Amino acid sequence: KISPCIRRLTRALSEPALLAFTTSSSEAAFPGTLEKLEQFGVSPKIASFVLPIGYSFNLVGSMAYCSFATVFIAQA
Repeated sequence: KISPCIRRLTRALSEPALLAFTTSSSEAAFPGTLEKLEQFGVSPKIASFVLPIGYSFNLVGSMAYCSFATVFIAQA
């Protein structure tokens, strides 16, 4: 069973997520995501610190995956 808190968070972030998917840009959804997190009750100080770090790690993780996949395919 899904927690009611998770359901509320999913509903709150559905608009920024839709924007990110339709524009293929997570950066376009950043201001909306920050605003929705603050409305959800996350401290603005925490949200403005954690959200940019998440974006940075996501980009680094994606690039690391592409690099490792390329090396794996080259060795196959």
